[in-house]
Amino acid sequence: MKKSCLGVLLALSVLTASAQGEPPTAEDLGHEIAFKGLTLSPDGKVLAYSETIKGEHRLFLLDLATNKKLGMELLGSNKAYTHNSSFFWANNRRFVYSVKGTYTAIDRDGRNARSGIKGGQLLHLFRDEKQGMMLMTGYDVEVKEGTGQLQAFWAQHRPFVQRVNPQGVQGMATGLNDVFEDNGSAVREVDNPGNVTAWVVDAAGEVRAGKEIKNNKYHVLYRSSNKAGWQSLPGLGWEDPQSYPLGFSAEGNTLYVGRISPAGTWAVYPYDLRQQTLGEPIIAHAKYDIVHPASGGGANGIGQQALIYSPKEKRLLGVRYATEYPRMLWLDEGLAQVQAALDQALPKKINTITSFSDDLQRMVVLSWSAQDPGTYYLFDRGAQKLEKLMASMPWIDPEKMADKKPFRFKSRDGALLNGYLTLPPGREAKNLPLIVLVDSLQNREFWGFDPQAQFWASRGYAVMQVNHRGLAGYGDAFYNTTNGQADRMVAADIADGVRWAIGQKAVDPARVGIIGVWVYGGYFALQSLIAEPELYCCGVDDGGYSDWTKLVDKSKYMPDFYDLLVERFGNPNNAEGLARLREASPYHNRDKIKAPLLITYDRKNFADDWFNNQSKDLAEKMKAAGKTVELITDYDEDYGYQTVAKYMNDRLAFVQKYMPADK
Repeated sequence: MKKSCLGVLLALSVLTASAQGEPPTAEDLGHEIAFKGLTLSPDGKVLAYSETIKGEHRLFLLDLATNKKLGMELLGSNKAYTHNSSFFWANNRRFVYSVKGTYTAIDRDGRNARSGIKGGQLLHLFRDEKQGMMLMTGYDVEVKEGTGQLQAFWAQHRPFVQRVNPQGVQGMATGLNDVFEDNGSAVREVDNPGNVTAWVVDAAGEVRAGKEIKNNKYHVLYRSSNKAGWQSLPGLGWEDPQSYPLGFSAEGNTLYVGRISPAGTWAVYPYDLRQQTLGEPIIAHAKYDIVHPASGGGANGIGQQALIYSPKEKRLLGVRYATEYPRMLWLDEGLAQVQAALDQALPKKINTITSFSDDLQRMVVLSWSAQDPGTYYLFDRGAQKLEKLMASMPWIDPEKMADKKPFRFKSRDGALLNGYLTLPPGREAKNLPLIVLVDSLQNREFWGFDPQAQFWASRGYAVMQVNHRGLAGYGDAFYNTTNGQADRMVAADIADGVRWAIGQKAVDPARVGIIGVWVYGGYFALQSLIAEPELYCCGVDDGGYSDWTKLVDKSKYMPDFYDLLVERFGNPNNAEGLARLREASPYHNRDKIKAPLLITYDRKNFADDWFNNQSKDLAEKMKAAGKTVELITDYDEDYGYQTVAKYMNDRLAFVQKYMPADK
């Protein structure tokens, strides 16, 4: 196993230009994970994985007995930072993979390739060895004149369900029971009644539940069989606490739902479909959401909130969730014992089982931490053998990386808040310069390997990430507290976290900077500079939203996300709401910004987007008013790792100018 990766590892050794003892380069930390998605065939004999090195993206099938590899060059492979290819086994013989939304099926020996499946998320594999039929989502994307790609993107959040035959693929069904040519590649099975954002299939392959949304609230839509009508279930209706379907038990008589518990957090409940009654929660937490419907992301591409099922029988095996750290509850006693053995063999790491053979005897394990992007292992239960496969980012030395530690503090109004602090390796937590990273409107920060935080820590800066109110993960009230005041409350929560660190003597109060990544992070960075002008000595806005009076527009969003923005910032359809939107807009309050500001965005890829036009206008207006503003827009490499590195280095040069790491 080790020899099979030797050539690749030698090639990767030239990725880093760091000399011995020097910090990792921006290219090191800006590079995509090299090896990921390791997935076992149903019989556990072949391993599929993706490899991305310096923009070249390939898929491989590795025979675990012979070490022979079958490689697939992917059409459209380029220097893009994130390659959203997905892949899975339709059965032991047939492998399916996608590039840019189009799937290809191929035999495991490389023969009989068929291309052209247009689909989205995989919902179910029927596991029949002859054809390998599967259920996938599809999208009715209507792009209205003047709305372009943004409307098309949001339209994908209302999928239908189609049955696909990977033996013969020539297109996607567009009407109910509309079968394409060749040997019947796709049949549309379930239309979307309008507001279903996700579908849930039982072990037999029947689509029996949907995650429905209305007025930004969630609900379970259910039917007893493919021939029955859709209905609400007693106790899971619109008048009950919010809920959404997660999956079915193997026999199909129990529906697992995410539901708001009496404590106000999202817990996992069993619902008895025969008695139509809700049972006691399988897992719940008084403070943390186990499965929040709006939560996503996590370290190393691993979702930290998920139900884990056996691949064939679809039996619920366990629940993955997160508190300050990642957690795992195994409901299967045998796997609980396996987990204990893995944790003993690989100490001081999070050991996540990411793939099973159908008989649960072989499994892929990713062993990782906040200092380590992870190493993959193959565990054979029968042989009781743990074998190293490959490191996900072989050029990263975990011993030289910084740890990411959780902390808690009280906000000015008494709320108990959480965050993560990453300190420079080998430095005492005393009088350090601080970078505040903010990047999301909804998704909380999780513990794990964070290239952005590692970059700043390796340059001598402490890094703070605050899980401010309005983020998913800490209960429904926490998530909705910022409604009508997101601009004020988020800036206040972040500032209170900074003042806590200053009070601990860990941070130099004269050297605090804030960096907002992407549109919402950039917005909150701008708003923080406005709300707390004396706290920050510099700031970075990565193409953030700046004028809500133009942004909160029904033509630009799906209804549920538009409703969320109205809830958080204000209603553009009345005078009071417009006044709030103006008050919450950095563009209209730019005169309050005192600190030097860097604004960045990708001119090539987003030249026509309305939010970057706002960024350019904001920079010009502030410069005309005599403010210290730098604008950099020459990022035109499709977000390749070199472009990510340029973003990092440009920010570093700016920050070092106004708050050097060493006095």
